[in-house]
Amino acid sequence: IQRIGSPIINYTVTAYVTRAGKAQLMSAEDTAALLRADVKHGTYTGRITSLKFSERMAGDWFEATIVLAKEVDA
Repeated sequence: IQRIGSPIINYTVTAYVTRAGKAQLMSAEDTAALLRADVKHGTYTGRITSLKFSERMAGDWFEATIVLAKEVDA
């Protein structure tokens, strides 16, 4: 997979995940998997262009900051 240029629309998502969720997000970033974010005001789909995690928090949770590039509709 080749990433060229900047996408027109990006979504920034803050999520709280367990260690297993962290591994899943890292895998999705590596494989450029399509992700879906469901929120109160809609559903957004995209691929990870940036992924950052906080230090481990209480209860073995992590804060993830995810930037998704909007998936182009076919």
